Amino acid sequence: MWFLNRTHTSKYKAAAIYVVAHHDDWHLFMGHDFLKDAMDTNLHVILIITTSGSDQHKYSMAREAGVMASINYALAFKNIAPNNTINYAKIDGRTIPTFRSGNITVFFLRIPDGNSDGKGFAALNNVSLTKLQNGEIHDIMSADSLNHFKNWEALAHFVKDIVEDEIDSRPLQSLHIPDTSKVINPADHPDHTASAYLALDAFNHAGGEHFLYQEYNTELLPANLSPHDSLEQQQFFNSYNDKVTQIMGFCTTCYSNSYQKWCGRLYKRQN
Repeated sequence: MWFLNRTHTSKYKAAAIYVVAHHDDWHLFMGHDFLKDAMDTNLHVILIITTSGSDQHKYSMAREAGVMASINYALAFKNIAPNNTINYAKIDGRTIPTFRSGNITVFFLRIPDGNSDGKGFAALNNVSLTKLQNGEIHDIMSADSLNHFKNWEALAHFVKDIVEDEIDSRPLQSLHIPDTSKVINPADHPDHTASAYLALDAFNHAGGEHFLYQEYNTELLPANLSPHDSLEQQQFFNSYNDKVTQIMGFCTTCYSNSYQKWCGRLYKRQN
């Protein structure tokens, strides 16, 4: 296991943090903003993916590889050489899988996916972020068994610490999370909502602008990105999806046309 020390961040003036539950969420619902931030050489962009994404190990690892492929796609616009290695950072006595390339850092928390109902998968001991937040379970172990969190507060504290360690006192410019409003995000995935609350608890006093995104229901809303921006967001997602498809041997998103619709939309509000 290769441990990597924190990136030297003195060249960055500020940080933008994106917190999502699943490996494809940020492409589909925040992709346009993420690409814009990734192009800012003064900005340190941090992506935190909270869950393992599935109860199937191969699929989860394929999705992490897809994340790295899409990061490399974004950085290719700046002619930065690709890098596809997950390293491991030691923070607070815990080990966190970490991917760094250019001005982007990705942390994989690998908390067990909560399933579409928030009750978890039997193969992952029926645990979830939602259950931890609601006190239905008292502790949680990451799906890779690397990290154990004794309660919700311990997990939120760890999220805060990994970011503080990474940005090294640089100010937080913006926080990007799913909208927690059930009116704005009706029938959203429980993992999405719990991940947003986790970020709010972790960065409650960190300052910066907070942007809250509409997600699944944007499929029913009018497309609001220009044809150019919509195509750019679609290609960004495709760079992820193509890698997952290559590893799995079949397209994992072809069962639905929702993905293309989501890539034509970007709905958010500032909190």
